[in-house]
Amino acid sequence: MSEDFEDFTPGFYWEIIDNNGIQNGEYYWGVDSYKPHWGDFSIWCARNGYDGLDPEYNEYPDSCESWMVYGPFSLTDAEDAELLFYWWLRSEVNCDTFFWGASYDNDWFYGNYAFGSYLGFWYQNFDLTDVYEIGDLCGYPLVWIAFVFTSNATNTDSGVYIDDITLHKSVPTPDLIVERITPSNSNPNIGNNIYVDVIIKNQGSVGASGFYTGLYYNPAQPPDISTSENQKKWVGYLDAYDDTLITFTNITSTEPITWHIYSMADCDGNVDETSENNNVEGPTTVNWWDPSTFPDLVIDKVTVSTYCPYVTDSVFVNVRIKNQGDSRVYYPFGFYTSIFYDTTDAPIAPLDGDDWHHSPYPLYPDESESFSFILPAPFDLDYHWSMWLLVDSDNIITETNEYNNVFGPLEFSWWDEPTYKMPLIGRDQIIENAMEFTLIEWICPVVNAITPYDTCDFWSSNYIVGQTYWGEPYEYGGCDDTGQFRCNLDKGLRAGALGISEFCPLPPGGYAWATGIECAALVWRTYNAGWHSTKNLDEIGNWIFGWVEYLLKGDYLLTYDKHTFIFESWGKNNLMNVIEAANFLDIDDDNSSEARYLTRSDTFYTQYNAYQYKNVQEVTGYDPDRAGDANSDGQVSVSDQTFLINYIFKGSNIRPHPMWRGDANGDCNVSISDIVYIISYLFKGGAPPKYCTDCESRTCYYYP
Repeated sequence: MSEDFEDFTPGFYWEIIDNNGIQNGEYYWGVDSYKPHWGDFSIWCARNGYDGLDPEYNEYPDSCESWMVYGPFSLTDAEDAELLFYWWLRSEVNCDTFFWGASYDNDWFYGNYAFGSYLGFWYQNFDLTDVYEIGDLCGYPLVWIAFVFTSNATNTDSGVYIDDITLHKSVPTPDLIVERITPSNSNPNIGNNIYVDVIIKNQGSVGASGFYTGLYYNPAQPPDISTSENQKKWVGYLDAYDDTLITFTNITSTEPITWHIYSMADCDGNVDETSENNNVEGPTTVNWWDPSTFPDLVIDKVTVSTYCPYVTDSVFVNVRIKNQGDSRVYYPFGFYTSIFYDTTDAPIAPLDGDDWHHSPYPLYPDESESFSFILPAPFDLDYHWSMWLLVDSDNIITETNEYNNVFGPLEFSWWDEPTYKMPLIGRDQIIENAMEFTLIEWICPVVNAITPYDTCDFWSSNYIVGQTYWGEPYEYGGCDDTGQFRCNLDKGLRAGALGISEFCPLPPGGYAWATGIECAALVWRTYNAGWHSTKNLDEIGNWIFGWVEYLLKGDYLLTYDKHTFIFESWGKNNLMNVIEAANFLDIDDDNSSEARYLTRSDTFYTQYNAYQYKNVQEVTGYDPDRAGDANSDGQVSVSDQTFLINYIFKGSNIRPHPMWRGDANGDCNVSISDIVYIISYLFKGGAPPKYCTDCESRTCYYYP
């Protein structure tokens, strides 16, 4: 019920009376235009009756008892009820009262009241579920409401005006929604039948009887009750707060298309609901595919920077995926390629990996996409990994072949970080280690003989596929040890520097390649020092002052941007015999490419600085200034006699170093007389060896 008093006629439901009759005059409620809330009219407490007054010119009378009652009405089916209205009041305080209330017997009314000045219209919500004394009136078959104004025998005022009354009840109704739409296959082939499960729920407080639920395959816009359904199903009854499963079957398409499926509860609008605006759910997407034109994703190529990294290294894994199918890869959210760091078994989609790459764009036939993963070091120090890659790891792309998405295993061997150690080592052991290094043998694989065009377009590899080489190849320095080098070769990977070349900078994910024999590897392995870098070679040795005189076997020669080598002995004509990592045909006399024993002229070695390894272990009683020590081992012995015989009579290319060490008798010449002098000293009690006195000092080495 609503009443704005614009066209008001009492009677039937409304009863308006003067409750004390004509005893004090007859005054009761009546419509007047003097003070409306909205529109032209409101109702005033004393406007009608035999003695009714005009409020524009009069105040309400004394001893007034004006009643206005509406009813009866039923709240049997109500779950909520309220009386809404606007009122204006000015009356004698504590005496003249405006009352509003409700009753279930039209005899006793209960409610609220006001007196005094309430100027301006006040909005009132009288809750019929919480009435003073009687409580909730919902469920009562007969209910009345009343507006009452009473005054005493003295003092009057403007009285009370009421306008815009609304009596409202809420009746429980069903409320149908589509809770879920689930196709049996979201990517079916054309011609195949699928089914769609639809769950309908009644979230209202009473049951719903007799309604249809519709399914709409691909409407132009969300459906309403005027939209034609592709299928609809009858539901006889759905209890309050209950749900039901409806299955739509035999759904197919004969053409490749993307459907946006909707469902609508009560699609004919038969049920009176709490809300008529929440019956539609969707869209749910179904992609119909032509199997002859499916995409086919494969991992086309994988390259890694090294299969044998140190645990502190960053390892780049370059991946190229390709669509080798006949149609583009289409999925609105893209697809993923996942990497599995360490697992025994091949992964099967859908499966989350340890890292992933998102491909957000369609991939057309024969189109490829490349990206990189960076491997972390193994946290649990499990030093062997079997790594796998899986394209479409969520299994959301329908493909011609679903069984060719895996690549692997890639076997990784992680190495402890190299240590910088300084062990003691004798000079003979130094030479032995250096020679053993030159015997590291390997056969060049294809990857080490091909210039990486994607990294450097002007630098060609020096290697020949299938040819045997000796020594550890490298690209101008790095930190691999021999084991890592062999590991990479065994796995078909380029053996080369992990760092960046100043000639051909490597982009992220770019890989170096071998271009020569690594001289730093020779030096570090010779001294058993562990580390492996040209940058620190000067830190493990002491610079030899007056280096030519004091250079002994096992010392090394070093200068910036030059090939480093190990000194072995002096040769004839002031030549130097060295062990080094040979740099191919330009310096190998026999046209081989092995790292080995070579001879260098003074024009070569004078460019270098000489260093003695800091932890070289000299022989007991070693004296580097000892005359007669022809072989420079720090003592005079039979080996010096043999050394001189080989040098003087057998044409040995190794001479005393420096020459004054072979001059045992001090005559400034190295000859057979020095052999005789040493024999006399060692076996006949002769005088000890002595220095030549014809030179300004014994550093003189210009011997015939």
